[in-house]
Amino acid sequence: MFGILITLGVIGTLVWSYFDPLWASKTFLFGIVGLFEGYIYLMSRAGRPDALEPFTEPLYLNPDEVAVVEKYHLFFKFPFASREFSGALSGIQLSTFIWVPWLFYNGFWVTAVAIGGNYFVASFLAMQLNPRLFLQQASGAAALYAQCELLAIDSALTKLTRHPGRETDAA
Repeated sequence: MFGILITLGVIGTLVWSYFDPLWASKTFLFGIVGLFEGYIYLMSRAGRPDALEPFTEPLYLNPDEVAVVEKYHLFFKFPFASREFSGALSGIQLSTFIWVPWLFYNGFWVTAVAIGGNYFVASFLAMQLNPRLFLQQASGAAALYAQCELLAIDSALTKLTRHPGRETDAA
């Protein structure tokens, strides 16, 4: 639901920029991007888990799993919301391909550069929120590292979502 509101805000400011590009771009930059990405960034820094110890009761996470849980803790804490927020961040990223040329055309260079630089900030935050999507797309030399992280994420997710009173199926 919240991702839809962000998307509508992005589309609304893009339409508004046809009539008043300076104020629409400032509203987009400070109102939508600043508040939303600032909230995500603060959540990623404030909500870090305390030091997780490997192989402790009841989870028995190995060191690789502990590392990915600490690195992508928002994905593990809020799995559905983090996927939706990651999609909203990707929409903000895509809107830069419209914003930057339009603002350069209208002569608002500083605002265009600020929105263009936000492309990289949004990609970092989207990766933190939904690592599985971005790690599956890795190729080349990074594919081996991404595959190891994906296995650790899947294993930790399985262990964290397992119900404590439920026994595992032993053959």
